[in-house]
Amino acid sequence: MSITEAKVNKTNSTSFFSLILKSVIAAVIAGASLAVLNFFIEYVKGNPFFRLNEIYSLILWHAVVYLIIGGLLGLIYSFYFLISRNVLFKNHISLIYLYVFCSCWMLIAGYLNVDLFPSFFSISSVIGNLFLLGVGASLFIIILKRTNTSKIRKFPVILKFLIPFIIIISAFSFIHDRNFFSKKGKGPILEAKDKSNYFNVIMISLDAVRSDHLGCYGYERKTSPTIDRMAAEGVLFENAFANSSHTRESVPSIFSSTYPSTHNIIYDMKKIPKELIMFPSLFKFNGYRTAFFTTLVVLSSIYGYDRDIDDFYEPHKNINAIQRTILAHYASLKIPLIGYLNSQILEFTYSFFRTKHSLESNEPDYAIQNVISWIEVNRKKPFFLYLHLRGGHTPYDPPEEYKRLFDPDFPEKPLRNPPPFSFSMFPFIKETPLSNPELKNLIAQYDAKIFYHDKHLRTLLDYLEKTKLTENTIVILTADHGEEFYDHFGWTHGYSVFDELIHIPLIIYCPGLITKGKRIKELISHVDIFPTICSLCGIYDSFKFPYEIEGIDLSSLILTINNEKKREYIFSETNQMTRNQSARCLRTNEDKAIKITSGQKSEHLFFDLISDPLEQNNIYDEENPTMVNLFSRLDAIVKKAKKKAFSPKQILLDKKTKEQLRALGYIK
Repeated sequence: MSITEAKVNKTNSTSFFSLILKSVIAAVIAGASLAVLNFFIEYVKGNPFFRLNEIYSLILWHAVVYLIIGGLLGLIYSFYFLISRNVLFKNHISLIYLYVFCSCWMLIAGYLNVDLFPSFFSISSVIGNLFLLGVGASLFIIILKRTNTSKIRKFPVILKFLIPFIIIISAFSFIHDRNFFSKKGKGPILEAKDKSNYFNVIMISLDAVRSDHLGCYGYERKTSPTIDRMAAEGVLFENAFANSSHTRESVPSIFSSTYPSTHNIIYDMKKIPKELIMFPSLFKFNGYRTAFFTTLVVLSSIYGYDRDIDDFYEPHKNINAIQRTILAHYASLKIPLIGYLNSQILEFTYSFFRTKHSLESNEPDYAIQNVISWIEVNRKKPFFLYLHLRGGHTPYDPPEEYKRLFDPDFPEKPLRNPPPFSFSMFPFIKETPLSNPELKNLIAQYDAKIFYHDKHLRTLLDYLEKTKLTENTIVILTADHGEEFYDHFGWTHGYSVFDELIHIPLIIYCPGLITKGKRIKELISHVDIFPTICSLCGIYDSFKFPYEIEGIDLSSLILTINNEKKREYIFSETNQMTRNQSARCLRTNEDKAIKITSGQKSEHLFFDLISDPLEQNNIYDEENPTMVNLFSRLDAIVKKAKKKAFSPKQILLDKKTKEQLRALGYIK
């Protein structure tokens, strides 16, 4: 080989790798620029400022994604150069500008597709996207020609704005993180004379907390001083019941005022159908800011709970920061291949950029601090906020300082979980029992976990009182279901409808609206919360439902205007689709009928709640007219609900989400 040929080969080799390197550098700069644009758009849209670590995480996230993209494009470009000897980009500055333009153009297109255009394959969306594609391609060609003909050698203009912008927003977020702009002592934002019917709404759900383990419901242990105080200064419903003993069914019932057999979200792979009107939608429709905080993966955005939510926070990722990126947008549009690749990139980058400021810790103190920060930013307008805390959910693992709180003499390591069990509904079988000391300790850990959550609820309550938001904020505290401790030879929840699983706490606290210390004995169901709260806020009549809801407006009971509307019975059910099993009940104040089915087989239970409040003695008699009538009404409710049932779509869960659901006992 001649010296000339060696030099040519060396030049070609250098050009090949330098093109890849330039593409990677340009892509990383484009990614950072995209993150900054993302921040700017979210700020214009009215979303709260991001925390400092979330800003750096999002910039790094974009940088990694675009580093991969830049490497692939650089590789393709370099091979093209080797084959054609044609340099498309005369200088590296043109490459940077084009990468930045393409990334920002795609982000804007993503916003338009999600926030403005209808479904992706509709005619208007196709036309809109073709127009965007044409405009983008035209601008791309113009920029390509201008940057290639111009002899730009100076520091890229984009970096002159990018770096100062990152510094400014980082400094502001640093200050914001430390609450230097807190408006303490300013008083209520809404003036009663101008907006007398506007009330903020904060709804708190404590997962798996049964009512008889709270002091205000007669429990001997001091597990709930804050909740007891709310009950003493608000309204307590003595006979409130969940419509299911499982989160995946009860929360949609709360949010839609429909029974599980109606909303049909009775399986972990189902997403809330768009036709189902959800609780936050009415508030959003009436000009409220909306937020959703969940520490449970079963209530994450993949199930559709982020609909009509301005700011959505879920475990393991900050949706407020991530959801507005272009890749997440196109994943939600379910475009083949792109959505799949995006989900893989998201999973990869989340594993690197999770921080203590995400909701992955599931601790109530962090969740409540995020709630307070959100309220500080958004309280100039009426707001609706839902907070779902772990509460008493397994594992029963309070912090170390609480483990010996209610059982200091237990000689062994405190228990975290009950024995393994089958979740069988039919026939009822005795699960593995615990010894009396072990059972006592397991319950003590459960109670300590409730106390731990109650302690941090006080932080939120103190904040509301300090800012005088209690005058115009309705706080609803409830649980999605209860928990069993071998009351009927079973453990945890989700497989029966006995009272320990469906008799839940319900407290409404608003000193500016409600007379304190009221206790209501009438039956109330989860499905009643939706119409009742909307009525208290004066927005219930602002929207006409296209279908019949199962809830009743019981605001008159709270305001003591009249007692015309009363609930005769409550209906509750839980379903296990994998086993084709269900347990359903119809409960009055005196009697309770339970029907358990497995395929074509069924079993009937009937309890006299006056003489047998703990439901220990089944007195079912198929010839007793009272019992026959109650079961007939139960069957009629189920038949009516199924007749108008919605059709939720199947969703695909990634491996990590399945593992999280399995750890919580939601799937096997």
